[in-house]
Amino acid sequence: MGTSTKPTPPASKHHYKPAGNVEEELAAALDDILTNCTQCGACRRDCLFLQRHALPFEFAEAFTKGTLDAMAPFRCSLCRLCTAVCPEKLDPSRLIWHMRCYFMQQGAVSIRPYRQLLAYERLGGSRLFDLFQLPAGCDTVFFPGCALAGSYPHALLHAISALRQRVANLGIILSCCAKPSHDLGRMDYFSAVMDELLDSFRRRRIQTLITACPSCHQVFSDYGSTLTVRSIYEYLSTPTGDEPATTLTNLAIHDPCATRFHPDIQQGVRSVLYNRGCTVRELNHRQEKTFCCGEGGAVGFIDSSYQKMWAEKRCGETGNEPLVTYCAGCVQTLSPRRPVHHVLELLFGPRNTKIKPARPPITYLNRLWVKWKIKNMNII
Repeated sequence: MGTSTKPTPPASKHHYKPAGNVEEELAAALDDILTNCTQCGACRRDCLFLQRHALPFEFAEAFTKGTLDAMAPFRCSLCRLCTAVCPEKLDPSRLIWHMRCYFMQQGAVSIRPYRQLLAYERLGGSRLFDLFQLPAGCDTVFFPGCALAGSYPHALLHAISALRQRVANLGIILSCCAKPSHDLGRMDYFSAVMDELLDSFRRRRIQTLITACPSCHQVFSDYGSTLTVRSIYEYLSTPTGDEPATTLTNLAIHDPCATRFHPDIQQGVRSVLYNRGCTVRELNHRQEKTFCCGEGGAVGFIDSSYQKMWAEKRCGETGNEPLVTYCAGCVQTLSPRRPVHHVLELLFGPRNTKIKPARPPITYLNRLWVKWKIKNMNII
């Protein structure tokens, strides 16, 4: 594995500052950019969004003058590459997100283009799909998120079995973290969902949350101040001695943008792959400087050209090796262009067989099946 430097810490403790007074927080973000941005252009160098629109300073200036198109912030992937490369340690992505919150609160944008995404989100937290399976004495739970159960149900169940070998009295929670609404700026809805989840964790005395979804990890790290949030790969990177080697050994690895400032997850994934006999090739843009796959920020729902360009930009660095990543959304977005594997599929899927990620409506049936298997504790 190539050497890498420690990621630059984000501009604030949180991925995005939890929204209180939207206008006040937006004003603070605007002032930070207008006061400190030198317009050096470092953030624009690799960002397709900023190349098409404007530098963060110009973006902030247009907003203060009232000339900014309300839909412009919704074409940003919120991937935070701009934050990672800013020499002034500013957080332009946070400004864009605060603009989303403001325009959404003002009713200046329609949620109609996002109906499919928001329906998916609502179902993930509905009684039909959610599940709290907590044994007696449980203080640690696995929260795999929505996408894995639908896309890779068998691999997920095997991953649960592997975790149960490492964590006594492991609980399992199937639900949705509501990150789509968070990123769209629908903070009233997001806060209601997150408050309910965190309250349920407190009532059940849950102390540690294990994630497999980078987006879930990001959200709970930012908002779950009373929780210890850990990645499944921290646990899987410790071998038990009976792990078979993977059939694919030469892989190029793509880091999801949600893990940009989480080097512990990035290293955990690499350790898991090395322990299984994989040779991993690092892409030019990796870890804190990784590219978005194109799915970020729900951009594809209003402008598919951005999603396509980001996906092509990401795949352009992959060469001839199969690509491996640890985000089910990245797999779905990139797989039409390159052979892409999810890490858990490589670890726990059928040997010598490439498992294609399931797509709707099969994903919904898979999630119901996973819920039934877990509920009956018939894991594999």
